[in-house]
Formats: sequence, C-alpha cells, structure tokens
Amino acid sequence: MSKVGAGVFEFKLNFGPGYRIYSGKDGETVVILLAGGTKQRQQRDIEDARARWQDYKARKKGNG
Repeated sequence: MSKVGAGVFEFKLNFGPGYRIYSGKDGETVVILLAGGTKQRQQRDIEDARARWQDYKARKKGNG
C-alpha cells in the first residue's frame, strides 16, 4: 500500500494488467473503497479517487 496524495492510498495487485485499488481511511478501522483500475489508467483513476474522497469527507462533515 502506498500513499498517492490527498489522503488516498493505492493497493497494487500482483496479477492481471497491473490492477490497482484506491481507498481512503476514515478513523482507525473503516476503509472506504474509492476506485479501481489498471496501470494504463493509473493517473486518471488516482484523480477520480481523490475527488471521491474529498466528496466523502465533505458529505460526512455536512452530516456531522
């Protein structure tokens, strides 16, 4: 697992065409799945995951 910025983490899977899963951590135990993709679309997938994470945090703040 590695950080890709803005509170988003990337998990690389060791099979297929370089699959990646992006997530953000909410507290110590809850992990929110944000996006998934392949190496070919990596930068676009990271940008999408960052935007979804920011949206999640804004919605949570608005409901709290």
